[in-house]
Amino acid sequence: MATRTEHLLLVAALLLVTGAGPAAARSCRDGWQRPGVCVSLRSCTSMQQLIRRKPSSEDIARIKGSICSTQGGLVVCCALPTPTTTTTTTTTTTTPAPLDLSQFDPNTPEGNPKRLLLPRDCGVLFTERIVGGEEAQLGGHPWLALLGYKDEATYDYYSYYYEEAGEADEPTEPKIKFSCGGVLINERYVVTAAHCIPKPGKGEILKIRLGEHNLETEVDCAVSPFNNMTTECNEPPVDVAPERIIKHPQYDRPEKSWNDIALIRLQTPVTFSNWVRPICMPFGSWRTGELPRDDAIVAGFGLTKAYGDTSPTLQELKVPMVNLTSCRSTYSRLRARLGATQLCAGGNVGQDSCEGDSGGPLIMHERYGPPFHLIGVTSFGATNCGQGATPGVYTKVSEYLDWILQNMAP
Repeated sequence: MATRTEHLLLVAALLLVTGAGPAAARSCRDGWQRPGVCVSLRSCTSMQQLIRRKPSSEDIARIKGSICSTQGGLVVCCALPTPTTTTTTTTTTTTPAPLDLSQFDPNTPEGNPKRLLLPRDCGVLFTERIVGGEEAQLGGHPWLALLGYKDEATYDYYSYYYEEAGEADEPTEPKIKFSCGGVLINERYVVTAAHCIPKPGKGEILKIRLGEHNLETEVDCAVSPFNNMTTECNEPPVDVAPERIIKHPQYDRPEKSWNDIALIRLQTPVTFSNWVRPICMPFGSWRTGELPRDDAIVAGFGLTKAYGDTSPTLQELKVPMVNLTSCRSTYSRLRARLGATQLCAGGNVGQDSCEGDSGGPLIMHERYGPPFHLIGVTSFGATNCGQGATPGVYTKVSEYLDWILQNMAP
């Protein structure tokens, strides 16, 4: 039996296919099975009013079912007016708000039927505060993922030891080393950086860890200032093996570190909880307009000072966004060329995301609070991270929504 998500995807795909056709003013039935006529959306007041009211998922599906054609503009089945009793009223003329049609256009990420794979309940939970930062609040970043690699050096040593000793009980599982970060976007997919994906024969990602706060303890507890100072404990972290790893085909082209993004499909779906939850993706105005804030948040288990050890506990830091033109000028002196698919943030002395945070999220919330959106994936920074006015560079996620959706499956 098909899952609800699979069913929605199938319906959406069929609606988009069967919706194409001539744009002539022909009779039709809309998504509510009401009789109507195919006309330009601009000529259908009732449909415009529905779109302005921020329709529900069910209404969006019905609106898609009302599409007659997308050739030469959006043509919809506009329901014929129902006869009503005439009453006298006083009317006022107002200028209607501009319509956001991207969510119904199959040629945009917002209208891609695979967007139904991404949960609407996302980006919740956050706390204020990596180099110059502080330990994040317990459960403060439930979307954060850790990539666990096969520790080749440790495994090779023990393999050699047992072989030399002539013992049969050679360890079957290598030690895991967590080196890169990532971010959960639904129950089956994690976004990370392409440079975190080992080349064939150069290493292997064995597990993805979710819901981690302290690498040295199985269960973590903290006093909650929001719950009468009671002690709260999280659940043990969740480890899931990767099923498929998809690196962007244009990574490192045409310039080094361009297209630094990858997608990991988990072998089994994870169950969402207070400790494991997806981030929101940057659709709509997050993709087409200006970002709502001039600062963002980085989080991870990376270096807490340049050339120092990685942190066993999750760290977070608020960093200022940096104008790309200014950032390009800074990095041109370091012989690095930045493109429009990259973002810059940070650059304050003692405050930066460092090497151990590669692949981790750069997140931002609405002007006045949650939900939180993934705007960047940590790519690279200056060699002496956190020691000078050189911002970190992040892959701009909104530029890769089409690629991400294209490579996702139920």
